[in-house]
Amino acid sequence: MFGLSRTRTVRDLQERLAAVTEQRDAARADAATWKNSSVRTAARFSELHTRAEKATAAHRVEGEHTGSLERRLRRLLIACARYRIELRRTQADFAFLQSRYDDALGLTSPAVEMGEHWQTRRSDKTVPEVSS
Repeated sequence: MFGLSRTRTVRDLQERLAAVTEQRDAARADAATWKNSSVRTAARFSELHTRAEKATAAHRVEGEHTGSLERRLRRLLIACARYRIELRRTQADFAFLQSRYDDALGLTSPAVEMGEHWQTRRSDKTVPEVSS
C-alpha cells in the first residue's frame, strides 16, 4: 500500500505540475500578447502624438499667417478709407476752384446763361438747300 500511495502522490504532483506549467505557459503567451499589443499601442500613440504636434505647429503658423493677413487687411481698409476721404476733399476743392474760375471768366453771369441757345435763334443762320 505504501507504494501505491506514493505513486498516486507522484502522479498527483505530476498532474499538478503539468497544470501549473500549462497555466504558466498560457500566462506567458498572454503576457507576450499584451506586451506586443502594448508596444503597438505605444508606437501608435507616439505616431499620433507626432502628428498632433505637427498639426498644432502648422495651425500655429497658419494662425500667425492669418493674423498677419488680418492685420494687413485692416491696414489696407484704413488706408482705403483715408484715400476716399482725401479724394472727396480734392473733388470738393476742385469744384470750388472751378466755380471760382468760372466766376473770374464771367461764365456764371445771367447774360451767358440766357444766351445759351443763341445759335438756334440766329438771324444770319444759313438755310440748307433743299433738293427738288
